[in-house]
Order: sequence, then structure tokens, then C-alpha cells
Amino acid sequence: MAGLHPDAPTTTLTAHRSADAIPALGESGTPAKALLLHLHNGTGDLSGTNGAKGNRAEVLNIKEQQTEYITPSRFSDVKNGDQFYTEISWLAQRGITTGYPDGTYRPLESVERGAMAAFFYRMQGSPQFTAPSTPSFKDVPTTHPFYKEIEWMKAQGITTGYSDGTFRPSAPVNRDAMAAFFYRAAGSPHVDLPATSHFSDVSTDNQFYREITWLASKGISTGWPDGTYRPVTPIARDAMAAFIYRYTEKVANQAGR
Repeated sequence: MAGLHPDAPTTTLTAHRSADAIPALGESGTPAKALLLHLHNGTGDLSGTNGAKGNRAEVLNIKEQQTEYITPSRFSDVKNGDQFYTEISWLAQRGITTGYPDGTYRPLESVERGAMAAFFYRMQGSPQFTAPSTPSFKDVPTTHPFYKEIEWMKAQGITTGYSDGTFRPSAPVNRDAMAAFFYRAAGSPHVDLPATSHFSDVSTDNQFYREITWLASKGISTGWPDGTYRPVTPIARDAMAAFIYRYTEKVANQAGR
């Protein structure tokens, strides 16, 4: 678009929403550019920077990206120095979790399936969604506190529930099912499955082998130091915070979601 920038006539502007528009912190790359339009009130007395007049446009480089500031934890049972302190604080700062009315987060308690649906819905920005008037699961009535979130999760194909038509919202989420939820939320991407499992307790014929392998390949889960993943172990609320944090940083942000 020739002549678009009177102050920088040789500068070109590329409009896009690419995930690599701005180099990640600590990485090199071509800096993104910002187009600044200096509007004026007809008198021409509002000046831009570098001598540009108010009726001009100019392009400036974005030299660096600020690190997100994580506010201190507001939960009485989450202390600075705890293993997942940063991730839990971030989760609260983003409004993905509100904790309990007594001011606790209860990091070592298991995540219930209903709460998991709420986490995923908020993680995706609480998108506009009208829940159906007729429940999809026979154990999740319209009066359930997470009815909308559970129905949204089903509509997105992130959960299918159980073969008996239930969702079991109060049941804990096992680590293998959690991997499947994240994998589907990412759009069920292609995965090159290795002939040998990354984890000693996840066989290649495991129901969720693909999903667990993908989770590990993205660095969302590292498993335990003994080389296990412990797929049927319920996931604790502190570890869930870490998974959501890593998914957002390593998958969602990279894909521009």
C-alpha cells in the first residue's frame, strides 16, 4: 500500500494475527511494528512523535514485550514458595478460578469433573454460549452450578460423557482423561506416535496413549521423576493449575487462541 505512511514512505505494513508477531521473551527475531494514526481537530496543533504532525501516520517498532506481572496469591492456603504458587496465582489473576468462599484454594484436593468444565470454559475466555433447555447428561440438570460450562464442553467436543448418558460432575478427573480434555481443546492435532511410550506405566495400547503422548510432547506434563505418568490417579488442584498455565503458554498462545 504505497504512500500509506507519510512519515515513513518506504515502510510496509503487514496485517496479520500470527502467533509470532512479536518475538517471545529472550528470543531474537524481527520486531513487530505498530501503526500510529495522529488525528487532529482541524487546527493541526496536535503533533505526533519525532516531529510528525497530527494529520500524519507513523510506524514505530515494538522493541520488547513486557513480562506479565503475577499478583500475590489471595488464597490463605497457598504460600509463596509452594511448588505451584505462580501457576495458582496466575489462575486466579486470569479469573479461571475463584477458590472457595472461605478464602482457600485447597491445592491438594482432587479436581471434580464439574469444576474441570468451568476451568476449561474460563480458560477459553468464557465465550458466548447459550446452553440447551434440555440437559445432555441425565445427572447434570439445568440447575447445576456448572450446567452451562458442562454443556459448552460437550458442544465443543471436549467431553462425550459416559456410555450410560452421565457426566458424573462430582467424580474426580483422572490424569488420563485430563490429557484427553486438553488434546481435544487444542483441536485434536496430528501426533506422531512413538513405538515406545514416554512413560513406563502408559502402554502403546492405552486408551489415551495418543493424548498423553501429545501432552508430554508439548511440555504440558513431565510426569514423575520415576518415569511414570500415573494415568488413573486423580489430578490435584495445584497440578491442574500448572497444566492450564503450561497449555496456555505452550499451545493456546502459540496458536493465537
